[in-house]
Amino acid sequence: IATDDLILLSDTSASGALKKMTRANFVSGVGGDNAPLFFAYKSGTQNPSDATTTKVEYDGETYDPSGVYDNSTNYRFTPGVAGYYYIFAGVGISAFGVSLMAEGEINIYKNGSNIIRARHNASNNYQYWIQPTVQGIVQLNTTDYIEIYAKGDVTTSTPIYFYQSSYSWFGGYKLID
Repeated sequence: IATDDLILLSDTSASGALKKMTRANFVSGVGGDNAPLFFAYKSGTQNPSDATTTKVEYDGETYDPSGVYDNSTNYRFTPGVAGYYYIFAGVGISAFGVSLMAEGEINIYKNGSNIIRARHNASNNYQYWIQPTVQGIVQLNTTDYIEIYAKGDVTTSTPIYFYQSSYSWFGGYKLID
């Protein structure tokens, strides 16, 4: 349907009158735009210190048409457009040893401060692998930024790894008002 085409509507009340409007008037205020949006992932492993909250370096991108995610230096999302955003992230955490992971945690940080946290505690049933996820709706202005931090805690001095690719991801998009 072209923008200036007419659409006929039948009034089902007693009058039965036909009403007409242009397509542009009919669809005004309908829909919206979920941009900006992005989806990032880890392309390799990262080795944080035990029991230390560390920024997760999501260095690969699947989708970032507006260029709002920095995947090479700050590893952060800066929207450039004010609004409410759905933010989500996950990280695979492992010590690559049987029954060594005591706890894993993932956090959404806004402008350097933790605002949403998710934790997986093994409660003395230590794990080989933990994959915490976190999500939430966050109000952002044009210059706010979002980063993801995580922590792994092991029972020994074994190194911890934030794992790559489909096991660790970070994304977000603007919600339609």
